[in-house]
Amino acid sequence: MKNAKRKKLRNIFLVLFVIITVACVVLNLKVNNGVREEDCEKVEVEILDVNKNVVAKKMFRKKAKEFIKVTAAYQNKEYEVKGAVGYDKFVRLKGHKFNALLYNDEIYYDLASAKTSTAFGTIYFILLAADFGCLMLAAQFSTKKKDSD
Repeated sequence: MKNAKRKKLRNIFLVLFVIITVACVVLNLKVNNGVREEDCEKVEVEILDVNKNVVAKKMFRKKAKEFIKVTAAYQNKEYEVKGAVGYDKFVRLKGHKFNALLYNDEIYYDLASAKTSTAFGTIYFILLAADFGCLMLAAQFSTKKKDSD
């Protein structure tokens, strides 16, 4: 690839990086100010079931990635608890009650999980990954290489 084309690509990715960074800052403010504690109802739910889903261990990981699904009951209705982490903690609490937040007819473990589960929260994390990708591509195209004619 010619150096002129590499510079053009570098500049494109740098401009994209700046635009996405500004969008990330705006979205971060929206996410942090979007869901307030006053918008959520504090409820006491009973843990009905806890399941662990283990994703296959990869060569570069020391441990397999684990995802947990916590099912809880509130007012005779079953909900999946969003944002629940720590399988061992919830297995010990199975059958017991704990405090959670009810927001938009969904149960959340804490306020942070309610904030990031909104559409703005999802878009924020996607743009954050894209921002990092643009920065890495801009760095890749900033390196000088000899023309291959």
